[in-house]
This record gives sequence, C-alpha cells and structure tokens, in this order.
Amino acid sequence: MDATTLKKLIGNLDKKELIKIIGIIANSSDVAEQKLLDYCHKYAVEENKNIIFEKQLKQHWKKSYSIIQMANMYGGCPDSDEEDAYDEMSIMEDLIEKNHDISWLVRKEVLDELLEQIAEDNSGFTDYMVDLTVKLCYSKEEKQYLADFLSVNGSSYYKEFASRIYREIGEDQKYLASRKAQLNYGSDYLDLASYYKKNGNSELALQTILEGLN
Repeated sequence: MDATTLKKLIGNLDKKELIKIIGIIANSSDVAEQKLLDYCHKYAVEENKNIIFEKQLKQHWKKSYSIIQMANMYGGCPDSDEEDAYDEMSIMEDLIEKNHDISWLVRKEVLDELLEQIAEDNSGFTDYMVDLTVKLCYSKEEKQYLADFLSVNGSSYYKEFASRIYREIGEDQKYLASRKAQLNYGSDYLDLASYYKKNGNSELALQTILEGLN
C-alpha cells in the first residue's frame, strides 16, 4: 500500500486511534510484530530502547522455542529449522550483550523456558542453550539460580559445570557438595584439590590427588 493511500485512510486519525490500529496489525502475526520492533529499535528515543530490547528478546526466543520444543520431542529437526533456531538465538545473544539493562523479570522468563528445554536434553541445542543461560545471568544470585537448576536437572557434564559456577561465585559449601558428587575424572579431583590448596588446606589437597590416582 502506497503512502498516498495510507494518508487517505488514516491521515485524519488521532493518536489513540493510530495506536489501536498499530496494535491490531502488530498482534496479527509474529512477522508484523517483529517489523514493528525493528522499526522502533531504529527510530526510538533512548529512554524507550530498553522496552524494545526486552520485547525483541522475547520475540526471538518465541521463534527459537517452537523449533527446540519440537526437536526435543523428536530427537532433532530438519537442517533448515536448526539453522533458523541458531540464527534466532544468535540474535538473542547479541541483544543480551549490547544491553545489560534488560530486567531480571524478563530475563528470568526466558531463562526458565530455556532451562525447561535443557532438562529435556534431546534437541541437539543443549550446549548453545546453556551458553545463552550463562549470558542471561548477571548477578551472583542469578548465577546461583542457574547453578541450582543445573546441579539437579542437568546432565553429568552440566552438574559438573554447576560446581564450577558455585566456586566462581564463592558459594563454598554448595561447590564442595556439588564437586564431591561429581568426582568422575582425574580433572575433577584436581579441581577439588586446587580448591583445598587455595584455601590453605594442603593436606586435604594431597589426599584428594591421591584418591584421584586410585
């Protein structure tokens, strides 16, 4: 539809009526909503950009989620869908890295749905999703929230990953409990030994190394 026709149709409408029409069009499809968000991202004033970032994050995750959910059900998906899901998550990654003001409320909403799919661990997207969850968690409390989930619901690899998060954020008791439950390889024993040594317990560090050799 050209600009002249649009002017004749809506040129005399007031702001309230225009907002109503834009809302109807944006809600008619994901494509229309994305077009509106992209336009607003380009032309919005600085104070409104965070709202746009949050909407875009949720919109791109919505597209990824539908593919990943089906991939978890069937143990994979067509190459074209896989590429689309990775493209959408890559955009999400970019949005998160460029804007650290996205609220925890919005990030947690996306994070919880990511964790739901990670727990299924049958889609082929798990590694990329976990990388994304790490980037969604900024504070110590948020990182602990992630580690608490992975330590219970993750694969053995991601339970071990949770122990590393605990150590990184200084949750010593949770680190020790998680690490001692995941002593599967020599590197696990070395990690625990290095913790003991760093905290001034050389005797326990040596004992742990010897246990790892048996």
